Amino acid sequence: MNYSVVIPTHDRTDFLENAIRSVFNQKIRPSEIVVVDDIGLAEVENLIKKLKKEFSFKIQYVISNSKNGVSHSYNLGASKVRSEYLAFLDDDDFWGKNYIEQINKIILNKNIDIILTRLTEFDDLLHTTRSGKCAPHKFNMNDYYLVNPGVIRSNIFLKRSIFESVNGYDESIFGSSDKDLFMRLKKIGKTHYILDKSNLVYWRTNHKNQASTNPKRMLRNVR
Repeated sequence: MNYSVVIPTHDRTDFLENAIRSVFNQKIRPSEIVVVDDIGLAEVENLIKKLKKEFSFKIQYVISNSKNGVSHSYNLGASKVRSEYLAFLDDDDFWGKNYIEQINKIILNKNIDIILTRLTEFDDLLHTTRSGKCAPHKFNMNDYYLVNPGVIRSNIFLKRSIFESVNGYDESIFGSSDKDLFMRLKKIGKTHYILDKSNLVYWRTNHKNQASTNPKRMLRNVR
């Protein structure tokens, strides 16, 4: 199968390198990686050049000049690919080496539009992990209005065609566009599968510049 991975970044080169390496180290590699930099830092461009030489891998480097935040970066990156399936990865998260292999097994055996994977929380200060959120197998719209039961950009795999059919992420939402995308796709009848396994998608917690720890910003987007 053809898979593309979109990774946006914002002045977090150390986290970004870890995220990209986690994609390179997959047992089944994607067709390409698109890194979208919303600042255009020389350090990021140099990192991409270094990793391309090290791994001899197709990786696009795109600069975004938009002020619409990470959702625009994801949409811009997705517009650059032509693979059948899309995956997304925040620059401060990372994947276990079996992630795409597990996704591939599901796609080959089931006609599924969206796959969501259980999160494994990685404490950035303590360098410890624990099993994190996992979206319910049965979808109920009301479960998603006030809280996020386990849908982030880093743990969603989906057909590119359905992502495009709803015009991707809503760029007017800065803190809940991940679950909003999933809710809109379910509203139009798209199918999903829950991969309830730990140590596949690592969600980095307890670090500075984490947007989800800003309650005022998050409440505005929930509303």
